[in-house]
Order: sequence, then structure tokens, then C-alpha cells
Amino acid sequence: MSDVAFIVLDATGGGAMLRACIDSIRGQSVAPAEIVVLDNGSPRPIALDGARVIRSETNLGFAAGVNEAWRQTESEFVALVNNDVTLDRDWLALVLQVMHIDRKAAAVQTIIRRDAQTIDGAGIDISDGTYRQIGHGMPIGTPLPPAWGVSATAALYRRAAVGERVFDPSFFAYYEDVDLSARLHEEGWTTVVLPIVKATHLGSHSAPLLGWRGRYLRTRNRYRVARRHRGIGSIPALLWEDARRLARSARRPPASGQIVVVTPDVVGRRMAGPGIRAWNLARELARHFPTALVASVEDCGEAPFDVVHRKDARELLRRASVLIGQPARGFHRMRRGQRIVYDLFDPVLLELEVLYGPRPSPRQRAHVSAERWRIGRALREGDLLICATSAQRELYRSDRMIEVPFGVDLDEVAPPVPRENLVLWGGGTWEWLDPRTAIDAVLRVNDDGLPCRLLFLGRRRPHGDLAALRIDALLGGPIEANDAWVPYAERLSWLRRAKIAMMLHRSTAEARYSIRTRLFDAIAAATPVIATEEGFAAELVAKEGLGIVVPPSDVNAVVKAVHRLLEDDAFHAQCVSNLERIRPRFAWPEVVRPLIETVSRWQTQS
Repeated sequence: MSDVAFIVLDATGGGAMLRACIDSIRGQSVAPAEIVVLDNGSPRPIALDGARVIRSETNLGFAAGVNEAWRQTESEFVALVNNDVTLDRDWLALVLQVMHIDRKAAAVQTIIRRDAQTIDGAGIDISDGTYRQIGHGMPIGTPLPPAWGVSATAALYRRAAVGERVFDPSFFAYYEDVDLSARLHEEGWTTVVLPIVKATHLGSHSAPLLGWRGRYLRTRNRYRVARRHRGIGSIPALLWEDARRLARSARRPPASGQIVVVTPDVVGRRMAGPGIRAWNLARELARHFPTALVASVEDCGEAPFDVVHRKDARELLRRASVLIGQPARGFHRMRRGQRIVYDLFDPVLLELEVLYGPRPSPRQRAHVSAERWRIGRALREGDLLICATSAQRELYRSDRMIEVPFGVDLDEVAPPVPRENLVLWGGGTWEWLDPRTAIDAVLRVNDDGLPCRLLFLGRRRPHGDLAALRIDALLGGPIEANDAWVPYAERLSWLRRAKIAMMLHRSTAEARYSIRTRLFDAIAAATPVIATEEGFAAELVAKEGLGIVVPPSDVNAVVKAVHRLLEDDAFHAQCVSNLERIRPRFAWPEVVRPLIETVSRWQTQS
């Protein structure tokens, strides 16, 4: 075992990318002494095997985050590796060998690839007065100039050279590794870049998290380095570089290639169905294209794409090459040549029919007319239409339609926990849903002598709509409701504790065409479902054995279903197994694939 500690920072909540990074470290031919992961204020705590996880409740930034993790280690050598990097099996053996041979080497890296053919970086160059990653974007094998400094993307450092404070925390992020290389050189140490490719960088997955602040930090910190270290960077050269960048930006044509997802809903710490869908569409698109999300933003935290408040988005919307969103007020094509995708996953006209009843007021009739006009415009003008279920195709009958249901974030899947006799109602209680039958059934089950609770996850939707829950008078005893809408990152922890996820609706036209977004939370948490017959959710539950389907407004049937799922352990376990089995089918990358393919084709054509 080597005397090397690895440090990895993650602010996204872990997931497949971080696991791939850690697996590549654990698979080194020379075993590290330890792996430390700093959970840098991620939206959900990181649970990870094979590493020591230290959590910060806030994002300390890359510089201060590394410093904090560094203080938790004692090894002679410390490797800093980005969470979106994977290392070849002999990476550590090679860089550690240099450290043992050259006692003046303070930092060592190899060439880092972007993909099998392309260089991501081969150290830092300052020869023209600016700071550049050598070879970035060039074919592997291209002759490269010698490097001045080492990039912290994936590098091994000597503790005796660095000391106990690695980076200046005031940098927060960006160019702190240039500052460190300059300091090490000034103190008589050397930095080494080996001319061999031994790491893969998946590509700035953390950079978009800071949005506009990241652009500010990248600009500010370059000048800070130049002022701090004489001869390391040139203020005139940096100013000239910024002037050329601004000129290029001003000449850039409106069709910027950016994809913009738009939602009328709230995104942030608390989200309902439309916001959740928009967030995940943007996340999957951002893996392939420059992407932004426009929404009402509340306590959003970090995201792997730009998040822009609706009031600040006009120019962004105009410049986008593709707009994607529901046919809401204000959402339309902004210029000629722009593609527009209308997401029709929500059967809003059928919802309004139930919501307003047989005798709507003049104002309600006006609302219905406006929504009908917007949907008509979507059908006429949309370059592409999205539905969520095959049944929804009957509503719109278009040959420009693809099917994108809701999805499951496989990164949120967690080990099982002990379950309680808890029945969970995951979303709102709109007029087309049937919370009263759920309440009456749970009360009956308790009267039968089987203790259980029914919990409504929240009274108030994220945008403050009080109409979403009208059951306050029925609360008490085994019927409970959280006061506030549960934060998005916490919803699955509630479901994992529950034995049943309840999704009941009334017998209306809405039922046939709705997708029931909370079904996918139940799939993610592997919580068996009781669903009312008719519609996508009921059909999937019945076909795949995910729980029990009951007739509409049938209290007796719901009572029997609750009894079976709480008392028949073998049946409950089989439902859990079936939920786990179908989970990969609904992974967000899979369900969004038809949209990705269409947008890719458009981008190629343009």
C-alpha cells in the first residue's frame, strides 16, 4: 500500500459519475492509503462504499473544500482528482514513481484525454501571458510544448512542498491551481507533466453548477493571479483576450446552438410534477448540448446546467436554437429559424373540465378557451410534440409526436431501510384525485385492528397554491399531513420507509390520459402501489405486478389491498422485486432518448 491519500470533491449528490471515479481509484495497481470524498453541500448526502465521506452542509468552493479535506489526511502524498475523472489503472504507479525519483517535484500529472481521440489537457501554459490548458481539443499524438504548471484536474502533490493549506480559499473555484503552481515554483519546487495519456476527464460536469458566478470567478481569478505573481500572466494580454472574447460574442449569430427548457412552475428545493420534469429534461439534454432551464427559481442551489429566472430570460429565449416547454402563457417561438418543442404530458383541458365542473364561471370559461387556443397553436406550429403515454396520442393525433414518459433518477436509488406500516400519498389532492377514499380505507383498516398511518407529504404546493389540499378537516389520528411540501431531495426517504404508495383517482376522462408522476417515485423507492384502475399507472401496476389495482371510489377494495400489502410479506416482497426489475426501463437517460435523438439530428442539420 502506498502512502497516498486521494481527495475527491462532489457537489451533485454522488451518482454514477462519482462511483466511476472512485472505482477507478480503488482499481489502481498501487493501492492508495485512503480515499476521502468531500460532500460539498450537495442537495442530498452522499452515501458511498469504499471511501470516507466528509459532509459540508454548504458549498465551500473547490479551493476551501480541498483545504478542508486535505486537513483530514496525513499521507506524504495527496492526489486531487475531479469527480468527473477516471484514472487508468497504472496512473498512480507512474506519477508516484516520479515523486520518488525527483525529490524536488511538488506536483505531477499525466496528459488527460477527453475521449479516445482527443486531449483534454496536458498541463498549464503561460507563454502568451494568459493561462491555457495545453493541447485542449487537439488529437492525441499532437506534438505539445513543455508545460509550465500542473492542473488540479488529476494530479499528485507532495505534502512537504504544499504545506497544510493547498489553495487560497478566496479563489473559491478556477485558477487556484495556477496560483498554487506559481507559489511552488517561487519556493524552488518543480512541477511535472508526463507525456503519456493516463486519465479521462468527462468534461467540466461541475463547471455549469455555478452559472453566472462561475463566469465571474473565471474572469476575476485570472487577474488576481497576474497581480499576485510577477511574470505569471500579463494584465494587457488578459485584457486583450477578454476583448477578443467579447467581440466574438457580439458577432455570434442568434442561433447559438443552446437548448432552453422552459417551465411555468417552480424549480428548486421544492418541486411539483412540471418542475421535476423540466429539471430532469434539462439535466439529460445538458449531457449532450449546451442547455439552460428557465423557470421560477426558488432556493435552487446547484445544477449541471444554467438556471435562469423567467424575468431575466428574454434574450436567452430569443437566442436559443431549440425551445422545449409546455404550451403555457408566454411560451412561443421567438424568432424565425428557431425550433420549438411542445411538451403535452399534462392533459390540462381534461383537468380543467373536472376542476371547473359542469357550470364554469365566465372567468373559468375564458381560462379554458385560452388553454385550448394554446394547445391548438402547439399542434399547428410545433416542430415536435411530446406526449407521456401512448393513450395521449389519441388526444392530439399528430405525426410529429414522440413519447417521453416520466423517469427515475438511478443515482437516487439507495439500499433498503426497515419499513413501517405507513401508507404514503405523494402529491397533491386535486379534484380529479380521490384522497377521501384513501382516508376512509385507512381508518377502516385501523378499526379492523391493524395499526397503520396515512401520510400526505405536504399541504402546500411549491408555488403556494392552497387549493392542492382540501382535507384539513379530516386530519387526525392515523391521518397525517406535513405542513410544507417535502423538499425534492427528501421525498424518497419518506417513500422508502413506507410499505404502500397510494394513488387513487375519481372516474373521469382525466384518469385515462394522465401519467401520475408520483408513480415514478414509487418505482425509484421500490414501494408497492395501490392505484385506481384505468390510465397508465394502473396498467403498469397490473401488467408488471407492482401492487394492487382497485375500482374507483371502492373503499372495500382499498381496505382489502392495504390488508394484503401490510400482512402478506411474500406478496409485498414480490412487488418490491418487480419494482426494482422495471426501474432501469424508466431511467431518465432512457426515456429522454427519443428527444435527444431528434435534437441531435436538428443540430447536425444546422
